[in-house]
Amino acid sequence: MARALSGRIGLIAIAIALILCLFTAGSPNLLDGLNHFDSVLLLLIGIGLLRSYLIDKNLNQVVAGTLAQGWISGYVSRLFGLYTGLALFLSLALAPIIGSLARTSGLDAKRHAVIAMRAICASMFLLPTTVGAGAVNASLHDFPLLKAVVFGSPIAVLSMWLSVIEGESNAVQGQLADRPSPTPADRFALSSATAAFIVLAITIKVGLNATTVSAIALAMTTTGCAGICLSHSVNDLSKRIEALISKTMPQITLFLASGLLMAAVSGFVPAARSALSDGMLDVLGASAVQIFLITVVLPALSVIGLHPMLLWAIFFPPLHEVTHMPDLVEYLCWIFMFVSAQLISPVSISVILTSASVERSSWEMSWGSHGRHIVMLTVPTATYLYLLDLVSI
Repeated sequence: MARALSGRIGLIAIAIALILCLFTAGSPNLLDGLNHFDSVLLLLIGIGLLRSYLIDKNLNQVVAGTLAQGWISGYVSRLFGLYTGLALFLSLALAPIIGSLARTSGLDAKRHAVIAMRAICASMFLLPTTVGAGAVNASLHDFPLLKAVVFGSPIAVLSMWLSVIEGESNAVQGQLADRPSPTPADRFALSSATAAFIVLAITIKVGLNATTVSAIALAMTTTGCAGICLSHSVNDLSKRIEALISKTMPQITLFLASGLLMAAVSGFVPAARSALSDGMLDVLGASAVQIFLITVVLPALSVIGLHPMLLWAIFFPPLHEVTHMPDLVEYLCWIFMFVSAQLISPVSISVILTSASVERSSWEMSWGSHGRHIVMLTVPTATYLYLLDLVSI
């Protein structure tokens, strides 16, 4: 269902892009639009390959063994931290994996999945761990990564704190069923893959001066390919890549279509800008207005079924063109938009995959589970971002 939805949304984006081209003076550079998300597409493939290798090495058993430890499962904050760390490697796949694992292990699958979904979103403020965050990073990266981590981490911590006070500690109820323990060889392989990914990402980022999303994508792809080749064969790797591309083709289509749509909208922006008065442009570019639009209005639109990638492709070009915000504040605003939409939109890929894994409805796993959380998170986050803008971070 998630793959079919991505494909349909991609076709809608292509149709909108072609319609906009008919009303655009000149010819939008659609080729640049197709290439806009090349690093994000590599990230999508890299996440899939690394996830495949980690699951081969019994990552599920390692996670299950960790959840069996009372000093972890007895505290929401520690579960949140564990899932945030795992999200750096598993991305959006983490929540359905945790949901399925909890459901078959006698734990409260819904509550574990809710914490995992929020942890994935928290990780997006630290690194571009999802393709949505990767899309933002690919467009806005003119500042040091450490700066994004330092100023994004308070929002991640706030999300964790709100999860704790909302009573998610009920997630620890239940008795974990017995599962086979991972072998020492599996633990060594998992540790080696983690270390290799970190070293490669830092080396590529620093040594090649690559963008963050490109460094992470290359590190994930290289680690996953090397692990699969060493554990199996080059032939097995080629089969997995072929299967992965086939499986993710609707998402690939969605990103290519979003790039086309962004190019078409960008071509339409000059005409729209010339039609507006300077006063109106100043209002639209004002930091307070843009923070409200990006962190409140766009997530609200996602609740009624507009996919976050469509919102990004349509609204980022015109808002970015007139914004008065510093790059870092703009970056955190758009990350928050993806975080909110990912949690409360019933058509987000994360919600659809997770709801299937815990056998609940998409509405229950979106607004029903995260609506109050996002409302409580939005007000202090928007205030925080406005204060950052005032001090010109």
